[in-house]
Amino acid sequence: MLPSLSMSNPVSPSSRAVFLSYAKQDSAAAKGICDALRAAGIEVWFDQSELRGGDAWDQQIRRQIKECALFIPVISAHTQTRAEGYFRLEWHLAEQRTYLMAHDQAFLVPVVVDDTPDSAARVPERFRERQWTRLPGGAATGDFCDRVRRLLHLEDGAAVPGPGMAAAAPAPAPLPVTAVAPAPKRSRLWILPVCALLAAACALALFRSWRPAAAPAQKAVAPSAASEKSVAVLAFANMSEDRDNEYFSDGISDELLTVLQRVPGLKVAARASSFSFKGKSATAQEMGEKLGVANLVEGSVQKSGNRVRIIARLSRVSTGEELWSQSYTRELKDVFALEDEVAQAIVGELRGHLPGAEGPAPEGVFAAAAGGTSNPDAHQLFLQGKFFGDRFTEVGINKSIGFYERATQLDPSYALAWAWLAEDHIWICGWGSIDRAEFEHHLAQARTATARALELAPDLPVALLAQVDLQYNFDFDMRGAAATLVRALKIAPDNPDLLTAAAILDLVFGRRERAIERAARAVALDPVNPEAHHSLAIVLWLAGDYVRAHEEYARATELSPDVPLGQAGMALSDLLQGHLQEAEAEAKKSTTEWSRLYVLSLVYVAEGRAAEADAALKNLIRTNGDIAAFQIAEIFSKRGETDKAFTWLERARAQHDPGLVGVGIDPFMTALHADSRWQALVRSVGQSEEQLR
Repeated sequence: MLPSLSMSNPVSPSSRAVFLSYAKQDSAAAKGICDALRAAGIEVWFDQSELRGGDAWDQQIRRQIKECALFIPVISAHTQTRAEGYFRLEWHLAEQRTYLMAHDQAFLVPVVVDDTPDSAARVPERFRERQWTRLPGGAATGDFCDRVRRLLHLEDGAAVPGPGMAAAAPAPAPLPVTAVAPAPKRSRLWILPVCALLAAACALALFRSWRPAAAPAQKAVAPSAASEKSVAVLAFANMSEDRDNEYFSDGISDELLTVLQRVPGLKVAARASSFSFKGKSATAQEMGEKLGVANLVEGSVQKSGNRVRIIARLSRVSTGEELWSQSYTRELKDVFALEDEVAQAIVGELRGHLPGAEGPAPEGVFAAAAGGTSNPDAHQLFLQGKFFGDRFTEVGINKSIGFYERATQLDPSYALAWAWLAEDHIWICGWGSIDRAEFEHHLAQARTATARALELAPDLPVALLAQVDLQYNFDFDMRGAAATLVRALKIAPDNPDLLTAAAILDLVFGRRERAIERAARAVALDPVNPEAHHSLAIVLWLAGDYVRAHEEYARATELSPDVPLGQAGMALSDLLQGHLQEAEAEAKKSTTEWSRLYVLSLVYVAEGRAAEADAALKNLIRTNGDIAAFQIAEIFSKRGETDKAFTWLERARAQHDPGLVGVGIDPFMTALHADSRWQALVRSVGQSEEQLR
């Protein structure tokens, strides 16, 4: 059964009480603080009980935080190691309340019970604006109790801070609020080859004249005020004792987002951006600004045995005001019915609070959704697959493949599971540390899973996306990929991944203005997704705006330090502006070996450092010849070694190297155009001179 959720000493609301918030591992220290304060005649709201189910407990906690005079968060090594926990919800609610207070109002009284350093503590930023008190082991001193008493004596409606207590103190430099992947859904494989293509184009221009012409001005797009008919669904917190249940809380959030996307007239932030704030200390205003929404849906999930509690909230970004909250405790007999009940309640609240979103709420969305399943066990496996796949690592993707395979075994008609299984196999083909035999295996599995998904659900966007991946990156069927994208965008015109794919195709075929428009729209729809910024950087790069391209690469790298060609992209932007020393320094920071060696080869040639350029190329061939054949061909082309360039182009074609999709318009290959072998090569990858003009 679920842990208890009731207060050990329930008290009536009081404007003079202190609320004590702590992680359960610090209960002994918290009890010491509580006992000392009570002995000093101070009323303390302190939960020392086992939590019992029921909606009343959650509402009581919220009411007490809303009405207490002081909020004491207990900070320790335990709160450092716990990325999730109910105490974090309490901290969030307390921080939100401070935005309604005068800046000098005493309310937050942070207490550290061990040697956790202030600068590294995982706390909301508002906590850092107050002076902290250290009480080792929770041993509250008389001075501490006296200070709290002074803070509780009000004069003219304002608390009088005692020395060294909660009076406003100079705040340390704020930490940057950045979101790191696990949020990205998947990497679009065409990003790498086109980035290499653009690098080559830029390098060629740079070799011709190391003083590039002024970049054409691009109109800056000012951020517009978020529409009231907009919302983001944040990743629900996993409150279960078993951290392995985190996939379930993510799944609840994900499927709720799917429901809201079906409400007419409602703008819903993309999943990758919304989930990027998971585990981060960001205010509602910060999240709303970054996501471009006026409202937030957040909550928590606590799962124990066959029971589950879901707490959901709807709040206004501009004020932090909570518009609605509700707690649901149910037997987990039918996960679909539970998810549907919560979704319908939130949609109903949104319809009441958001003007223009009054249309009928969708019904029966989960089991009946296109490509879904009615098998709860298969659904659980699917949620686990999504959870590990979203980690954007090879280990996570391989785990994800296993869960999707088991889901499709339980329900062979589960189109969504087949489609995501295909995307995982494609991911391994593009980013995995695999040999040629493994590559061929994963590519074959991707083809089988894609075909099965489309057979079951011909209009499923993620299945069409997988088909585009195969057509574009491995079959060199540009016309087929374009046709599939046209069809997919009619079904899901606001899908950021589809827009990114279309932008890259526009880029390859020279439609720069439309490429910029689509790439910018993908960023607007998914503003905290590093892949979206990565794609926009590529498009701006080709448009000649190297300054903004550098900025977009920097944003992508800030959001995800391991984004492909992030540092290398900034290095090439510096190179194009003639900043050779900066380019070399950035290139050396690249976490991807082949991209680092590739860019350094170009930098060394530009600087006339022939021996170092030769060494970098030799190292690139030795270590990454199986995955960087196209880039090696580019380098040989620039060096004037035509035969070697064609040898590596043929090798790239045999390896299904995605870089070849842009070979026909790659200025780095200009030296090869007069060769008799050129036309045959271009035709072999599905292109023609007429098509590329």
